[in-house]
Amino acid sequence: MADLLQIRVLIADDHPSIRAGNRAILQPYSQIEIIGESGTIHETETLISELRPHVVLLDIDFPDGKGIHLSKKVVESPLGVEFIILSVHSELEYIRQAMVCGATGYLSKSANGEEMAKAIFSVVEGGTYYGQDIKKILKPFTSDVGAPIPPLITEREQEILFHVARGLKSSEIARELNITQFTADDHRKSLRNKLGARNTAGIIIKGIRLGLLDVKDLP
Repeated sequence: MADLLQIRVLIADDHPSIRAGNRAILQPYSQIEIIGESGTIHETETLISELRPHVVLLDIDFPDGKGIHLSKKVVESPLGVEFIILSVHSELEYIRQAMVCGATGYLSKSANGEEMAKAIFSVVEGGTYYGQDIKKILKPFTSDVGAPIPPLITEREQEILFHVARGLKSSEIARELNITQFTADDHRKSLRNKLGARNTAGIIIKGIRLGLLDVKDLP
């Protein structure tokens, strides 16, 4: 989507003042078009279907549900929407859950317009973006200085990772999850690519370092 003339953005937050503030700080960026605002999960889901945004700036907490649960539902659909979480929550578990549920960006609600715009441009080009304060939280879980922020893995890949850590082969994982061995192999390959691992041992080591696995998951 890097060649888009206009990036269509939906702002989803249950506080009107937050929505207005985000709209205002993004106004100077002519390539970003704010196509709508929503204040509930139901309204957000409806507007995504009707307006087809490229990016949703999404809060976590809504009166009628959690934003990350909506992101998981939409990411698994063919709509092709990218989600950037804007939240007061900066705990590692929230960040990890957002990644697993399909968000490709995570920012503090205190993020300025420049950082918000960078995040939007990054995710529409197929990348990920984490705010500077979020990177500080994630730094202890990266393997090297300058190593990439923990990559997005899907809920299914999280299941595969758990079974890999248990020492199961692809054929055994396939039986455990009621999928084909080809699918299990494909998920393992995806995990290697996303975690930057060369083999099974590397998948497990990177998974632990990135906080995606607990040592208690090991046999």
